[in-house]
Order: sequence, then C-alpha cells, then structure tokens
Amino acid sequence: MKILTTKQLFLSLHFFVAFYCSSTLANPVSVDMELPYKYISFIVKDAKTGKPISEGREDLRQENGYMTKTTKYWLFGDRNKSVIQEETCSFELKSLRPKYYKFQNAKTGEFVSLTGPNESAFAESLRYKDAADKPEVSGTFAWKSGMIFGKTLHHLIVRSWPKLVKNDHESFPLYVPMKRDQYVFRVSKKSDKTAGDVVTRVISLEPDNWAFRQLAPSMLFFYAEKNGVPTVVRYEGPTTVTVDKDSDRKVVIEFAYDSEISGAAL
Repeated sequence: MKILTTKQLFLSLHFFVAFYCSSTLANPVSVDMELPYKYISFIVKDAKTGKPISEGREDLRQENGYMTKTTKYWLFGDRNKSVIQEETCSFELKSLRPKYYKFQNAKTGEFVSLTGPNESAFAESLRYKDAADKPEVSGTFAWKSGMIFGKTLHHLIVRSWPKLVKNDHESFPLYVPMKRDQYVFRVSKKSDKTAGDVVTRVISLEPDNWAFRQLAPSMLFFYAEKNGVPTVVRYEGPTTVTVDKDSDRKVVIEFAYDSEISGAAL
C-alpha cells in the first residue's frame, strides 16, 4: 500500500467523491430485502453561494443479491437533461465486492471502466482529465476482502452505525480508481442534532493517518435517523462535476427520495 503525498491525497479525495450515495437499507446484509424506493434525485449546489450547479438522478435495482445503480448528472434547469456525467455499477450486497463499474465525464473526457474477470482480480481501463485524444491506461489489480469503493461506502456506514453512534470509528481500505490503488480511510461521527423524532448525525470521511487528516479537505455526510434507520440527506465536500472548467469546487449535494418527489419534478 502506497504512502500518499499531500498533493496525491487531495487528488485521491477529489476523484473519489463523484457521487457516493446509495440506497438507505436498514440492514444491507439482508440481500433479500425489498428496496424502500427505486430512485434518488439530487441537486448539486455551490457551497459558498448556494447557487444550484447541476442535478440528477440515481436509479436503483436489486436482484439476486446484487445492487445495480445508474447515476446521471445534467446542468441545473436543463429541460433536455443532457448528461454531463454518468456512472453505472453493480456489486454484491453481502460482500460489497463490485461486479463492474463505469464512470464518464462528458466535459473533461475522464473515463473509468472496471470489470471483474474472476473473484479476486479486476481489469481496469481509464482516461484522465482533458486527455480525450490520448490512449487509455489499462491494467489489473487484486481485490481484497474488506475493500470499499465509492458506491458501497453507504452500506459500510450503515453496517457500522451502532459503532459510529457510540463515537467510535471504522477504518477500511478504499479503492480509488483514478489512482489505481487503495488507501486506508475512516468514517466517524462528528455531531448529533435532534429535532422531534429525527436525529441528524454528521459522518465524516477522512484518511486514517492522523497527519493527513489535518490537511485533507472536509467530506461530510448528513444522515437523518428515524426509528433507528439512517437515511443520507446531504453531502458537503469536493466533487468531480465540472462547471465553467472549475472541477475542484466544494459543493453541497441534497438528496430526495422517490416517495418525497412528485412526478412533475422529474
């Protein structure tokens, strides 16, 4: 496992948080549990001004112990919903091991494709930012038990919920596709706020290494917990969504679920 420089760490964080939100199952280990909803809608806002930047939707499908997610972004207010960034992935709910993952940003030319030819190895091909005219980088890597990637982070958080609520933390190896490597991160609870029968708990994602934690950009996930069930409702931190050639901005992402949204809003 590599040791990151400060610059590499920032890049790893940036590339990781394209969009991590997944289904808020009370117990993701129960692979036969029916999904409480079929899609998640979201709005991406500038963290400083609150101005909406983009919006999108993530469609969810659960079948034979696997979760499949398709996430699409378009510019805020675009009636045609022209996709500027898209992700598709499928992973086993019990082990959180990915079956495949694809990411593409239409503006920057970034592209990632992961496929699993067997239980322990993956084939990866990718194209970096502003390199659409350059050949893709490809290779293989070994998948290790307990490893997490972006689309399975929520499931790890929910499984670790009793531990996090008690102010403990959960460390894990995080695979960062754009770096083609894994690094140890951790999730922990930062604060609680109660309003009626809902408790909002703020969960942070940060490097496990203390020194890097002092330098890394903040990544916060806001969970609304009701009757013991945590639902992610907000994210604050960096994003890969590009607006006006500025891909390093910090944003706020607000999530809404299909039971909360009228058809007219979609």
